[in-house]
Amino acid sequence: MAERRGIPFSRRALDVTGSILTTLLVFGATPAVLLSVVGDPLGGGMGHQWSHGVRLLLSALALVAWVAWAVCCTQLARAVVEQVRRGHVGTPAGAVLTDRVAARIAAGVLSLVAFGAPLTLSSGAGAAGPPRTLTVERDAPTASPALASAPSVATGTPATSPGSYVVRPGDSLWSIAAALLGDGDDWPAIAALNLGRTMADGLRFVDPNTILAGWTLLMPDQGPPVARDTDLRAIRLAPRPAPGAPAETDRERRRLPVASPAEASRADNPPALLFGDEALVLAHTGSLAGAGPGRRDLPELAALGVGALACAALTRRARRTRLLRQVATEEPDPGFPLSPRAIDASIQLARGAGLPALRAFEAANYGLAAALAGRSDSTVTVRAVCVGAAGVDFWLAEAGQPAPDGLTLSPDGRVWHAAHGTFSSVLAGRPLLSVVLPVGEDDRGTWLVPLGPGCTLSVLGESAPALWRAARPVQEAWSWADRVLVTEDALVASGEVLLRGNGDEPGADTPQVLYFGDPAELADSVARRVSMVTLTYAPSSDVTVLVDRRGASIHPLGRTVRPHLMADSTARVIGELIEPVPPLETEPGIPPSGASLPADEHGPGESARSAAPGLRRRSLAGTYSPSHPVPEAGVVEVRLLTPTPRLEGLGTALPPNRARRAVELVAYLALHAGEEVTSDRLRTRVLGSSDADAASKTLFNIATAARRAMGSDATGTPLFPPGTRTGHYRVAEGVTTDVHRAASLALAASSTEDPDTAMGLLRTALDLVEGEPMANVLSGYTWWDAEGHGARIAAVLVNAAGDLAALAIDAELFELAQWGLAQARLVDPYSEAISRAAMQVAAAAGDADRLRREWGECRRRMDELDPGSAPSARTERLYGELSQLVLVGARTADR
Repeated sequence: MAERRGIPFSRRALDVTGSILTTLLVFGATPAVLLSVVGDPLGGGMGHQWSHGVRLLLSALALVAWVAWAVCCTQLARAVVEQVRRGHVGTPAGAVLTDRVAARIAAGVLSLVAFGAPLTLSSGAGAAGPPRTLTVERDAPTASPALASAPSVATGTPATSPGSYVVRPGDSLWSIAAALLGDGDDWPAIAALNLGRTMADGLRFVDPNTILAGWTLLMPDQGPPVARDTDLRAIRLAPRPAPGAPAETDRERRRLPVASPAEASRADNPPALLFGDEALVLAHTGSLAGAGPGRRDLPELAALGVGALACAALTRRARRTRLLRQVATEEPDPGFPLSPRAIDASIQLARGAGLPALRAFEAANYGLAAALAGRSDSTVTVRAVCVGAAGVDFWLAEAGQPAPDGLTLSPDGRVWHAAHGTFSSVLAGRPLLSVVLPVGEDDRGTWLVPLGPGCTLSVLGESAPALWRAARPVQEAWSWADRVLVTEDALVASGEVLLRGNGDEPGADTPQVLYFGDPAELADSVARRVSMVTLTYAPSSDVTVLVDRRGASIHPLGRTVRPHLMADSTARVIGELIEPVPPLETEPGIPPSGASLPADEHGPGESARSAAPGLRRRSLAGTYSPSHPVPEAGVVEVRLLTPTPRLEGLGTALPPNRARRAVELVAYLALHAGEEVTSDRLRTRVLGSSDADAASKTLFNIATAARRAMGSDATGTPLFPPGTRTGHYRVAEGVTTDVHRAASLALAASSTEDPDTAMGLLRTALDLVEGEPMANVLSGYTWWDAEGHGARIAAVLVNAAGDLAALAIDAELFELAQWGLAQARLVDPYSEAISRAAMQVAAAAGDADRLRREWGECRRRMDELDPGSAPSARTERLYGELSQLVLVGARTADR
């Protein structure tokens, strides 16, 4: 008979036989032995001729034995039913005897079922017959058996072409990636190819957490082929231990998250997700009435307690904070180390970067404000906003108000609908809604509640604090966040209102105030001019949200959604990532604003570079550098300063379905040369896995593929040694990275006194940059920024470009100086240090037009990084001084 789930007929026959024998032993032989040895505890049993006291003692012992047998049988039956319901058998390391016996019986039951309904994958693709079972091989469970179950239900029709897949009811990006790419946590690769596409039904894919049946998704060109009539609902994680796979210790266990999406829907109580020393609660559990049929959140979103729209806003805010910190320090080794928990959270957040749903909502908010600006009845109250595949819906407090141009009014007159693309993506002016708090999601989209001045939102229920913790950082992450002051201090809220004056509305330069607390603590005159959120019942509240762990009801709309709930520990970590950056400090020695150098400090024919301040070589001693100098490429070199990371010097090619992950794994280990990295750390940060058991097998397979492709060095030492028994990985010294080589070359240049040698070393370091790092990466490498590797090498290369520019100006090699700055700008496009150096190069060359262009580009980049901001006073002062010097030089030359 053909195989089922990769198990041959003979093995199934043995499973059935073993199951029957085990069942007879437990449920038949055991009671027979009890009857023969201790007898019936109520009818006398052994020793019925003995004294009364002894007989009572024996009867009590017999009763205990029978109760113990009954309890064991009950536990055993439950374990068998659970494993049969899951459809596969697994026993964790160190499992008790009851679990092992249950696994034996369950294996026989499943094999017996297979005799009656055999399913096979052996027929050719497209052949007629029943749907086939697809087995995804994973590692044997090492924790709870529940973690080995399929992460989500997925059903699939055959792909319409080798590079596409048609979505069926119950699918999620996680399940599709698990089936077609071999790794559910590789769903961002599918999302990257499809987000922003308009599907055949006219809806747009804007949220990776929401896909609809009938959509055709483009698929990455990787992963094993799947038969055209494969039923993805039959996906099972086949437990097969990997020989020699390193063991995981409990001490190493720290992951975010550790639960699969399917586990949440099965659990009566949400599972705890390990996160440092505390636990997050997985709050999104199963379907809700009115919230969609059984949709499950992606694991990263479930662990963070936010939706995709909120995740995208937080990711953008965290990235802007990181870049602003780089701009603020401009040191070769930026000193902003994040805690391990913050790094893990940053990696999870990064998977939601750049979602179209965020752009659609913010564009609609700005666009609607502009559309209403010319109307006499421009005052409109919006009760809720829904952002989904159809567009952005604004739910009105008063029905029947005519929709502005470009929007449509729903038949009941309660909703203004803005289709995707209605408004320009340029965010200019003021938004219509400044305070907008996300509440949750349903199949229609993400639901948000806006609050205007004088409006109150009451959040009631056991999970009200968690909902506020999830909403507050998102409010502070919108593109208009600087227009809202969020405070939990009544005195601060009152003081802001008093400073504003008598107007009811915030002015162009004054922020709207969002107060969280008891409205009774505010005077009536203040309460009328601030937005309020309270966890107590407020009779005057405009909107009320009733929330528990499973659902949130928005009143008076009557909508029920899956709530966004964030644990307190997660909120503290998110706060660490998006903490505002202090304003730039004025560097000592820089002249005060408006000061300029005297025109007579240089002669009529002398270049303006002799008076150009600030451009000087800086020492790299003690800054970011590898553990040992790496002047030359190793046997295998990891190229990361390139749009698509790659490995050079491989002995054999990597398997196509493991190439991307293998390169990322080796890159991570090579950047951490000199240390042994735990398998748990690799699973969490490199694989980004939500299932520790599945990730163990994935890690083993990827490491094996990389090890074979890399081979050995000249001495026969493997370039990628096997993991240790304690679960630690490393690469040999023969594996280098362009990052470490660039840092070594820059360090060597800073320590030499010969200008020509220094310029050669700096040029070699900058020449290693082939393009914007990671520009072509669809998924993965989120640790590159989260752990600070990108910021550190960017600071080193920016400093190297400044050194090269200083040396090139002295040698009047202006094109070389401009080339070096352009190379550094590929890794740090927002660096003010590069802009200052570029302006000084233009001034030294006497090119006033280029000087003005560089200043304009500097202003544009700073506004792009932080809308409304301008270059630092130091940069502005330098531009004024250089402009004056170039102007004086030009006048002198004219004479």
